[in-house]
Amino acid sequence: DAIEALCADPENVQAAERVLELAREDTDGAQAARLRIASEPAPIPLELTYREYNRNNLHMPRRPKKVAAPEDLHALVAELQSAADQWLPTKAIGDGYGFANTGFTRGLLLPMVRRLNKILPVDGDVLKAGVHKESLCAFQGGTTIQTLNRALWERGKCLWNQPGFEKLTFIGTMSSGGHGSGTWLGPLSSQVKALHMVTLDRDRKVVQFRIESSQGISEPARFKQKYPNVELVQDDSLFHACTVSMGCLGVIYAAIIEVRVQRPQWQQFLQ
Repeated sequence: DAIEALCADPENVQAAERVLELAREDTDGAQAARLRIASEPAPIPLELTYREYNRNNLHMPRRPKKVAAPEDLHALVAELQSAADQWLPTKAIGDGYGFANTGFTRGLLLPMVRRLNKILPVDGDVLKAGVHKESLCAFQGGTTIQTLNRALWERGKCLWNQPGFEKLTFIGTMSSGGHGSGTWLGPLSSQVKALHMVTLDRDRKVVQFRIESSQGISEPARFKQKYPNVELVQDDSLFHACTVSMGCLGVIYAAIIEVRVQRPQWQQFLQ
């Protein structure tokens, strides 16, 4: 009777609460009542329900509903908004090399390495006075350490620290606390100066942030004027949370890191 009353008036809150109350009190009775109202759906073949998904070291018992490879920021925003409209959980990964299985999702999976893997120009117009763009490097979230090394080598620069396997993405490794062999240099997250985050607000609308430390590299007024659709947040707690977030605070579209000038090996040894 309670189910029929709710079917007749789906927006009746009291009727819905009554169905929930009865279902909690008598689970078996609730199932029997539902079957009297609507027949049980046809079973789905198990091989379709539990299709596995594997990408390098990422192993999922169930394939995500969608695997997408947006080619730019506009396409990334569109994919995230579409997933939010469908209430799909979303996870961005580098290339699935991590052993922690942090990329698991049944909704939308974004392997960033497939297309969002390019070096970007550093916009010097929005930097604070005294911040030198020559010491910075900007790149998309799927950029591998190998790509960074090759680009920096041509500029006479290099990373401060890195892991030995160059096919890892910098952002994916950084987000899970990755580091290199130089223990006195800090993990990859210590090289970061700014993150371009794409996430959702409370109304499930896609929003964009530039996350920096409280002493960040960007001049707020100039940044707001040039990028009105990206909110600049300079906060230490949020910045540190985002650099090692395991992909739980949003999708990192791009990053700006500090790099250093290459020096001869013998000079490094003497120092």
